[in-house]
Amino acid sequence: YHCVDEISEQPGMNSRFIQLEEKNLCSLVDHVFVTSTTLLQSRSALTSRISYYPNVVDNFHFSESNAKLSPFPQEYQHINKPRLLFVGAISSYKVDFDLIRNVALSKPNWSIVLIGLIGEGDPHTDISLLKNLKNVYFLGPKPYKMLPSYMYHAHVGLLPCLINSYTKSMFPMKFFEYLSVGIPVVSTRLPSLVDFEQCFLPADSTAEFIDCIQLALDNTSIINFDHVKRITAKYTYISRTLEMTSIITSILSRKSGVV
Repeated sequence: YHCVDEISEQPGMNSRFIQLEEKNLCSLVDHVFVTSTTLLQSRSALTSRISYYPNVVDNFHFSESNAKLSPFPQEYQHINKPRLLFVGAISSYKVDFDLIRNVALSKPNWSIVLIGLIGEGDPHTDISLLKNLKNVYFLGPKPYKMLPSYMYHAHVGLLPCLINSYTKSMFPMKFFEYLSVGIPVVSTRLPSLVDFEQCFLPADSTAEFIDCIQLALDNTSIINFDHVKRITAKYTYISRTLEMTSIITSILSRKSGVV
């Protein structure tokens, strides 16, 4: 069982039913893989057959060298620098719209670009706080093959996540993708990213979020980009597949009686 999110905390879910069925599932499967330390803690109460592996990146697709070869996004021609980019589901249970609004109002010369489907997983999402701000741009969802170009030609990758019972168990896919492309990352302090705080700039408030963005833009942060490259080279789909299949192979060998 690959447990990647706290699904019971998503809007509209039957939390009690999901939690009961997941408990049953964890007792039946041979192994559970989780993508965050919070999920590791909660699912360890359900099974001892468990491993923690955070989300990873397609390090070739999102490599800086690959992104350089992709065409410059035409929409960016009309969006002033610096471009601060968020890619992901633009949903009210994940994204801190108040934070984005406050950053946009405090720094009218910064352009905040949002790429993704509005209301994914939460059809009641209301973006009215941001819709009329002149320096906030909704570009809609983009094909996967085009994302490296949009990231490479941005100046900072943003993870303006709410901190709640859902996001505390979430490991954002875009974290390593931003880093792999070569842009600095500013994020609210998600529990899943604690082990990687040498790779990005964490913030606990709007003021800190703005300060961290400024540090990233000025290239005056303490982030060691050589260290970041080593980390992104380690957390790849290839390495993760090998690690997980090794565990699966070991389990299959035990079950078949092969030593």
